[in-house]
Parts: sequence; structure tokens; C-alpha cells
Amino acid sequence: MAEAAGGRVPVMTTREMFVLKGDPALTKAWAAGSVDERRALLADNAVKFATAKLDPTVFAGKPVAIDSVEWFASPAAMAGVLDRLRGADATTRAILAVNAGLDPAIAKRFGYVGFKGGGEPGVLSLNYLVQAKDGRWYAATGNWHRADDAVNEVRFAGLMGRALALLAGR
Repeated sequence: MAEAAGGRVPVMTTREMFVLKGDPALTKAWAAGSVDERRALLADNAVKFATAKLDPTVFAGKPVAIDSVEWFASPAAMAGVLDRLRGADATTRAILAVNAGLDPAIAKRFGYVGFKGGGEPGVLSLNYLVQAKDGRWYAATGNWHRADDAVNEVRFAGLMGRALALLAGR
């Protein structure tokens, strides 16, 4: 378990999310729990979280508990994280730049493109840290959530790509 800024909210690891979403009783307990109860749930089940066999098919169908068992962050919060990563060392920025998450024709219009995305059925998050050719830095974030079905990843990536192309043309 990690802690969010200020240590207030328990933030699950990827492994913990797999286990939580794969166990209906844990999913229900997490969804109904207060911050302290969620923290206790992670601590009390630490061995299970560390040793459970992960089932990737949990993420193969319809959305699972996307309204409760997720990493929730506003676009402003994500932009803040990207800004802090911008100020980090060169290694951190190099890691973010491994996969631009963007059409190469658009990416080459920037001096730097860092990307962090993630998704599962019903959730897609695309976050970019870009540096314009004139040296100005920008964060572009986008999230699509759909409780009833998977989101159209190609459509959303296209929309984000278009937004970045417009930004590059400023």
C-alpha cells in the first residue's frame, strides 16, 4: 500500500487492485469502507495481497467496480504530478518518454513527450507531459469512464492526439 499526498488516503498497488477486483467480498468491503477501514483492509489482508494468484481475466470483460476500486485523480491533480515529474531528474523524464503514447507525426512536433496511461474495461486515462519547440511545458490529461462497457480506445486516443496536435500548433 502506498499513501497519497499528505498520507491521508490509502492508495492500492496494481497487485492489490487485481486482488481486490478479483474477490467480490474484498471489492464490496473496499467500496463500503471509510479511509481508515480501507487502510485496515489492506493491512489485514497483506499476506493475501502478496501471495494471491492474479487472474488477468478480471479485466477481460465488462467494467469491474470502476466507481469504487480505482485510482481517482482529477485532471488538475494529474497535471500537478506531471509538473513534479518534469522537475525530476533526467532518468525520470527518460522513462516517461519511452512510449510517447501518441502518433509519431504529432510527437515529433514537440521537443519532448512524456506519457503515462492506463486502462481497463470501462476506464482509459491518457496523460502527457510535453515541451513545445519554444521551450514551454504543458500537461494534457484525459480520462474516459464508462460503467456499462469498454471505452473506444482508438477514438479516445485520436481525440487526445488531435488536442495535442492543436497544442503543438500554438
